[in-house]
Amino acid sequence: FLDFVREMAGFVSVVTKGGNPMVLMLMTCMMLAPVLSTTTAPTTAPTAPTVAPTSSPTHDAPTSIFVWVAIGSGATLLMSWLFAYCFIKRYTDPTDSSSLVTVVGTLGISIMLFCVLIIPIDIYAVSYNLDQKTGVHLSTDMVKQAEDFLQICYYGLYCALMFFAFLLFPFAYFYFEEDSDEEAKSSRCCAALKYTTGFFVIFVVLIVLGAVIKIHGLNVAISDLPQDLSKNKAEQILYFTLGVLTMLGMTFWASYGSYGMAALPINMLRSAQIRGNCCCRNSGGMGGYSHALQANQENQRFLTARYDDASVTKWSKPDRLEYGKLKREERELKRQQEGGGSEESSGMLDRCWNFCAPCRMGLSLICFCLSLLVVVSMLLASLDRLLNSPCGIKCAYTLQDGPKLFHPIDKTLTALHKIFPLLDFILFGVIALYIFLASIAGLVSLGVRMCMWQLYSIKTRKSMAHALLMGAWMLMFVALVINFQVLTLAPQYAAFGTQFYVNKTTQKNTPCSFQVNVTEDTCTPTQVARFVTTLNYQLPFFGTVLLFANLVFCGAYLLFGICALIRARKPYEAVTPDRDALLWSDIE
Repeated sequence: FLDFVREMAGFVSVVTKGGNPMVLMLMTCMMLAPVLSTTTAPTTAPTAPTVAPTSSPTHDAPTSIFVWVAIGSGATLLMSWLFAYCFIKRYTDPTDSSSLVTVVGTLGISIMLFCVLIIPIDIYAVSYNLDQKTGVHLSTDMVKQAEDFLQICYYGLYCALMFFAFLLFPFAYFYFEEDSDEEAKSSRCCAALKYTTGFFVIFVVLIVLGAVIKIHGLNVAISDLPQDLSKNKAEQILYFTLGVLTMLGMTFWASYGSYGMAALPINMLRSAQIRGNCCCRNSGGMGGYSHALQANQENQRFLTARYDDASVTKWSKPDRLEYGKLKREERELKRQQEGGGSEESSGMLDRCWNFCAPCRMGLSLICFCLSLLVVVSMLLASLDRLLNSPCGIKCAYTLQDGPKLFHPIDKTLTALHKIFPLLDFILFGVIALYIFLASIAGLVSLGVRMCMWQLYSIKTRKSMAHALLMGAWMLMFVALVINFQVLTLAPQYAAFGTQFYVNKTTQKNTPCSFQVNVTEDTCTPTQVARFVTTLNYQLPFFGTVLLFANLVFCGAYLLFGICALIRARKPYEAVTPDRDALLWSDIE
């Protein structure tokens, strides 16, 4: 133990100098693993060599559950942070970049992504180390410990999402909305705080409504459900507030998510042909580059003359942004005029994308299959709930005895688990990640819109701070919706994983459900299933709205898919290629 303390002290001193809390959290979980495995083992005398290790399987296995859950959570958090940082850096305009945008955007997107990717870890925790004959957990205590740890993670993530949604993102947005010089940062902060107060007031109103709203007790007897919300005001406020935010997120989910899943596979197929035509056309038109370069330099001279050759830092913010864009366009046009063309001037990511051109068709086919699988599963699950729910609108059309219709994702994951136990968790994580990435694709394609009017566009290294902050704010609600939708996509698997129990009447292995009276060693529901089921039974209004919003999502997916197919047949008429525009959006 002293060696471990010294090792941790040295590690903390090194990491804190680098200032990377994500790496610190991950490495702490990894270094705690051997200590947890020794401290949770049964205590025996150190000088007792006669003790036979007969109970090692029952104690080593439970220890590894919590350890692997902790390590997996730390690794997932680190990967989420890396993705969020790369996303913000790739789309931020260098002339409009700021450490505030980088920090707030990176932390916000990493929390969203971690909120999505923690679901497979939750399912793994309840499905690990089962007796394949009886379905009994061989490690009940450690499963409960892992689930308690995940419950803290979920509640922490949900509280962090609300903190970012009502405070940090609005403050950062209004800070950059103020058009003032760099010397007036204090006035910009005061103005941002003044506008952020409005969001804080809305948050307080939601808290008050969540506290005063009357919630009746459970009207249906369900085993293993959390305590009644009417007896816990804190949880009641949390559930009510998240229900309201999820309803708001359904608008972004039904628009950006459906468009991204419909158009992304088609645009991936189309991008190869478009880039080829574009490169051929640009390579023969160097005169166009010269004319564009001359017009660009003329615009720069016009801006410079407006301020009598003063320093750029003393210009107004719109002129500084415009001047920065002109300088970047000038460098790009000079490289293309010197013979580099669009292929040679592309960055490392563009070159990797072009190198993978032969695999692009297979990748687009996989994306199309995933999109179709998600939409079909969502449609069948919604119809199953509407047709077979015994309690109707009183419980948001919840299926108490499990699904009745065929669910593709459920059956696919169960079959994969029989082939190889880890494939089902990997595929479910890929599906959840794909849904989130498809929503990002829809956001990049359509831009930040409000009631069909485009407010900001999101392009590679050309996005304003306002666009990234508002886009990340919308994606935060989408990540919350994905947490609610996992029980719609895979109602059986997302609730109980691969757990089962032996039916005393038929003596057959039967999938678990919430209305089965079994022992505490079997059928442990996931934390996300507890949360969604409790919300459906005690605040059924939100669950009912989300159910019908799923049907709207399926209709929007069909409509956007038809539009993408029609627009894909139009000839390409653009002049300058943009890989992100070709991939994420339809070319006008």
